[in-house]
Amino acid sequence: MNRNRKIVVVSVLGIVALIVTTGWTVLAGDDWPPEPYQVYSMTGTWGGIGNAAANVQGNRVIWTMGAEDPMSGKGTWSMTFIVKDWTQGGQMDADYWTPALGTYVRTGPDTWSGKTIGYHMKNTQPKPTLVGFTVRTDLFTMTAPDAIEDTYMLEIYSPDQDLNRNGLPDDGQEPLMSMGPGTDHLKPL
Repeated sequence: MNRNRKIVVVSVLGIVALIVTTGWTVLAGDDWPPEPYQVYSMTGTWGGIGNAAANVQGNRVIWTMGAEDPMSGKGTWSMTFIVKDWTQGGQMDADYWTPALGTYVRTGPDTWSGKTIGYHMKNTQPKPTLVGFTVRTDLFTMTAPDAIEDTYMLEIYSPDQDLNRNGLPDDGQEPLMSMGPGTDHLKPL
């Protein structure tokens, strides 16, 4: 029994001596301690090229991301369109689009999900007429401090699908047209 105790004590002392003399990094590896991950922020103004169909017509979009609430991870954002063909190749009878407005929420250290709504308008007298609206759902991933990859879906509705006139499609309404998924690559302006 005494001999087994001596073996255990000598073994423990040997392991302690090994740790003290070789250093923790040798035993733990080069990846210890782990680097803290970079928490990115989307706050600011970003530019990018719109979806593939719009690229043919030379359309551009400017994203403005509001400050993120540090407690909830939520923020607001808008999309302003610089468009050569508001009809999108004759698909819509629109003279212009309003900026799309919405919210986003952080879903990870470098990811967010968001939703916006924008309105398609026709210049009529005495006031403009709503001819449609688009609900856009986005998944943002910051691939670097100066790069966002945005994967999105678009759903287009007619004014007749908003009978209560709250600016949103009524419950149970199916979009007239869905597009996506598409991808935008954004850079800071």
